[in-house]
Amino acid sequence: FLNRYIFGLDVSATGLKNIPKDGPLVIYANHKSYSDAFAILQIFTRPITFTPKLSVSKLPIVSLFLKSYRAYFIDRKDARKTAKSLEEAIQTIQDGMAMIIFAEGSVQMRENDMVTGMKPGSFKIALRSEATILPIRLDGNKRIRDRFPFKRTKRKLTVLKPISFDAYKNLKTNEIAQMVMDVINEAQPS
Repeated sequence: FLNRYIFGLDVSATGLKNIPKDGPLVIYANHKSYSDAFAILQIFTRPITFTPKLSVSKLPIVSLFLKSYRAYFIDRKDARKTAKSLEEAIQTIQDGMAMIIFAEGSVQMRENDMVTGMKPGSFKIALRSEATILPIRLDGNKRIRDRFPFKRTKRKLTVLKPISFDAYKNLKTNEIAQMVMDVINEAQPS
């Protein structure tokens, strides 16, 4: 409903067979639009949650929506609160709920769908929860701002092959970040 009637998004996806049906799962995707999480949510069939920055919790409708999905808000100004929130998030992942993380941090360069950098610390969640990493590439981001709210915008999602915990467990977080960034950037748009 939100995608179609509020955001005006037409979401199409390829690679849906790559979504693991169970087990600890952390999704990492490029982040170019405020609608990215909603686009991913539309294609997912298993329970999912988010890690938005704390300022998003001040947006009335969006905050209620995210809280209903047990989102873990990240307070970039208070490392102690963030650490507590992340401990809860890790347990949630280990309990079988998937989590979306936009490791670029904030919405980045809308004109380009490529990932230009990922925050290595965001990969601690995958490491500590011993989760499978699922990279997703979102394309068609640059037109949303100019078209919202009256014109429809096509969004394309490519669900890439999952990366097992065994494939990255001995890497440092900056190496995992580079690996995931390369996977997303090298993927052809769906």
